Amino acid sequence: MNPCLFNLVIYSDNKEQIPYLRGIATSMIKKYPAQVIIVSPGNEIKITKSDPEVQIELPPKALEDISLFVLPFLYPDYPICLFYSGNPAKDSPVFNALIRLSDRLIVDSETSD
Repeated sequence: MNPCLFNLVIYSDNKEQIPYLRGIATSMIKKYPAQVIIVSPGNEIKITKSDPEVQIELPPKALEDISLFVLPFLYPDYPICLFYSGNPAKDSPVFNALIRLSDRLIVDSETSD
């Protein structure tokens, strides 16, 4: 049985924000255990798994199919919370794909314009 309450998908298009976002996720999952999936752009497809976190780096072309890379790591039948680092009001294919998977949305006001 999973010791998780929900899936937490974190997306940032700025790799330098990842340590900051990982810190937020760490403090969140201390109180509310979750499967954490961090997605950011990279030069090549790179997936790193360490319990309870999965980090996925995707090149721009693969970001078009972001849900195909996230879905295998989600715990089925658990709610999906999207922590989006960016402006959700902009027309973004990445945001549109991730929000379709999600039950809840958290927007980081520190990093959105």
